Amino acid sequence: MKSKFQELSSINISSLINENTARIMMSGILNFSARERFKEVTDLLLENHKVTEIIIEMGQVSDIGTEGMGMLYLLQEKSKKKEKVLRLVHPVGKVKDWLVIANANNIFNLDQGH
Repeated sequence: MKSKFQELSSINISSLINENTARIMMSGILNFSARERFKEVTDLLLENHKVTEIIIEMGQVSDIGTEGMGMLYLLQEKSKKKEKVLRLVHPVGKVKDWLVIANANNIFNLDQGH
């Protein structure tokens, strides 16, 4: 059985707002154990009326589970309802593979640049 600390330590999430753009930086594994922190950060940005674009930096995310993909899809739906643009940028490795398999470029604004 994992302790609460171990559950929460699978990912680090922070955000920064610059004018109308919010940037979410993540490092670690985006999976079920990240759901509460992910929701906490994204809900604040979705409710911020000044924010019109949310950029998620994916370059330091080492793995993503099906739950993580689900969180991204849900965030995309919430962003549309709030008339905010959601962009995923710089996915690498397994995360990039998952996004390709899931045909995410047809759902998200996906920047696969290096």
